[in-house]
Amino acid sequence: IYGYGELESDVRAAVAVAGVDEKLRLCGKLAYEQFHEVVVSYDVFVGMGTAAIEAAMIGVPTVVATVGEKRGTHGFMHEVSFGNVGERIPGRVVRDIGELLRGYSQMNPQNRLLLSEAGKRSVTGFTIPAFITRLEAFAMKEPRRPPSIGDVFWARLFFSVTEGWTQKHLLGRGWKRRIMSLFRRTL
Repeated sequence: IYGYGELESDVRAAVAVAGVDEKLRLCGKLAYEQFHEVVVSYDVFVGMGTAAIEAAMIGVPTVVATVGEKRGTHGFMHEVSFGNVGERIPGRVVRDIGELLRGYSQMNPQNRLLLSEAGKRSVTGFTIPAFITRLEAFAMKEPRRPPSIGDVFWARLFFSVTEGWTQKHLLGRGWKRRIMSLFRRTL
């Protein structure tokens, strides 16, 4: 088990009481740089958030843990609606993670592969190309109107401050820090 948090000592105690401390390792924090290398070496991933999305993207069957549930899940990544990475779904049954894992352990390799592929397909919407496609589709829904003078002004100011001349020649040379320190002194 990778991870850490306020329940770490409770988990360690439960592992000792259950007598599985010889078989179960609590590995602590997993550096993001090692995530892919470590996770891909396991049969299944149990977690939530972006970690669950990334595990599913690399093909590791992913059980999405449910927030506020000690052993609860709404299922594997492909069984929850797009965008749900651990939120409780009102009116939907919460299943036991242990039972799901026992079922997984009894699957034949072909069914495990199908589960892996279903998980990968379910998170394709989180890729950059999919995001751009959705963004373009959203933009095309709006009736096109010419930008106002104000729109042009704010867009050019934003670009200048984030990537343009102002960023390169003023803000990139310590001006931002100096301006912020002036604001802090006056407040």
